[in-house]
Amino acid sequence: MKKLFISVLFLCSALVNAQPLLTIGGEAISADEFMTMYNKKSSYQDTTKTPEEALKEYLDLYIKFKIIVKEAEGLGLDTVKKFKDELAGYRNQLAESYMTDKNVTEELVKEAYERLKYEVHASHILVLCRPDDMPEDTLIAYKKALDIMNKAKAGQDFGKLAMEYSGDPSAKENKGDLGYFAAMKMVYPFETAAYNTPVGQVSKPVRTKFGYHILKIQDKRPTQGSINAAHIMITTKQHASAEEVANAKTRIDEIYSKLQGGTPWNELAKLSEDPQSVKKNGELGFFSYDTYPVDFAEAAFALKDKDQISAPIRTDYGWHIIKLIEKRPMDSFEKMQPEIKRSLGRNDRSNLSKEAVYQKIMQKNGFKEYPENIKIMFHITDTTLVMGTWKVPANVVLDKVLFEIGNEKYTQNDFAQYVYTHEGVRKNNTYKQLVNQYYESFRKEKVLGYENKNLEKNYPAFKALMKEYRDGMLKFEITDQNVWTKAVKDTTGLKEFYEANKSKWMWPERIKGDVYICLNAEVAKSVRKMLKKHATVPEILEKINKESQLNVRVLQQGHYSKEDYPSLATFKWKKGISPVTENNKMFYVFSITDLLPVQSKKIDEAKGVITSAYQTYLEDTWVKTLRSKYPVQVNNAVLNGLLKKK
Repeated sequence: MKKLFISVLFLCSALVNAQPLLTIGGEAISADEFMTMYNKKSSYQDTTKTPEEALKEYLDLYIKFKIIVKEAEGLGLDTVKKFKDELAGYRNQLAESYMTDKNVTEELVKEAYERLKYEVHASHILVLCRPDDMPEDTLIAYKKALDIMNKAKAGQDFGKLAMEYSGDPSAKENKGDLGYFAAMKMVYPFETAAYNTPVGQVSKPVRTKFGYHILKIQDKRPTQGSINAAHIMITTKQHASAEEVANAKTRIDEIYSKLQGGTPWNELAKLSEDPQSVKKNGELGFFSYDTYPVDFAEAAFALKDKDQISAPIRTDYGWHIIKLIEKRPMDSFEKMQPEIKRSLGRNDRSNLSKEAVYQKIMQKNGFKEYPENIKIMFHITDTTLVMGTWKVPANVVLDKVLFEIGNEKYTQNDFAQYVYTHEGVRKNNTYKQLVNQYYESFRKEKVLGYENKNLEKNYPAFKALMKEYRDGMLKFEITDQNVWTKAVKDTTGLKEFYEANKSKWMWPERIKGDVYICLNAEVAKSVRKMLKKHATVPEILEKINKESQLNVRVLQQGHYSKEDYPSLATFKWKKGISPVTENNKMFYVFSITDLLPVQSKKIDEAKGVITSAYQTYLEDTWVKTLRSKYPVQVNNAVLNGLLKKK
């Protein structure tokens, strides 16, 4: 009896778990599908809400998401060519991550990190040799490289050898000297030779896609790490006039002169026009050499001592004075690992990982090749292949299999057709070289293609990601049509919405007039005195800034509130000239021409905020309609089971 009772309980539990969590417009959605999405939304798991509250909140959002997708499917948006092309593009990107060997990648990341601890100063001699050269030509290049290597090891001047023999055109000028470089900057085989060859030694010939290299290692030094620096910036617009550039240069030179004269950095840093750093006395935080433009980085990393200050330097953004705060060594492996991994994807190292996957695909899918059947291609091609005019001969039978993978076979004719559709003028190759090139490309394309088209079948996670992205695209497309773009184009609806809700967007009390921003209290007093005598803006600037362009700046005929300038809260407003006020070590004088009361913002004055609110209104109204069109049923028994697990 006890065994029977337990069996009944187990059966009931299984039946509950087999039931869908949701039914939306007749479509059943399992608890597993919902929880997969919920668990990916980490923001719903790190909150002040209880787990039960967080789950219910996400359930509402999920239902909203699904009914919008269902509407998009009902309208056939998933059958539109533009949509299908974009989805295919995403699939190709996602598939890339399944075409690399993660173990190989991890080892390459660790190796790159260890190498990044040092920079190498090397010279090289290049013997040109292409990847597709025939074996006999490759051998000639290799023997030439060996001969040069022996001469260098025998003591002949490496620079002179580079000028005489190197296929690198720059060797005529730099004698093969590449200067210092770090890991990830050169092709991988070259980098490996550079890091593995001792200082002062000459390497063996190293093969890359360019040919054979002989390296001589001049020096190795620890990497420069990162620095924390501050800067004072005077901006120049992208298309600034000569007068504007000269004015900016005058101002930065004056700041530099004051620094040299002993004025504290913090007093002058408030004049910086970099809005992000000015609040922190110009401090930028730690950055590496390649974070900022080269001119800026060179000046910053050239500073040796704490609080050392650079002379003014110019970048595309304006003029800068840089102060060194702190230097520190290279970051830990844990911090650098993500960026190194991203860099590998843009580096020839990624080919090593892809090659490992390529070999595994062939192995797991029973790849079998018949090399003897490729030989016919050397007999049915000729120099017309070099000119891009070769055609598949009609009188030759090309039915033999070149290779097979899984349940697919590729014949001589398949390859011949591939060559015909891919050929082009290749005057720098022999036709035999081209046959080898085309065959390598053809084989790799078919092997990788076999794996690619079976990704959904072989990897459930890939299939789930594709569905998630597809549904997200559909939601975006239909929401854009019904909410975002509609809110922008529907000017009549926007105006009606604004009129019904304009009390939500109000201006506070403001003044209208000019703002004089002064370097110190004495300057402010002089400005106020001139204003009292009805001096014009040009007259004030000419007199006050005669000795220093930094003394006063003027913002003319604007509308300003206490939020814009906190010092406006320090006196009673009235038309005319304000008293001198101070905020954050800067001094202000306001020339007030009008007082503006609290009032509704015009639609053009807050169009972004109003449009956003209108979009929210449109979306809420639209979703309410969809909920009626696609009834939602929640299986409370299944939901309660999920809540108990939380």
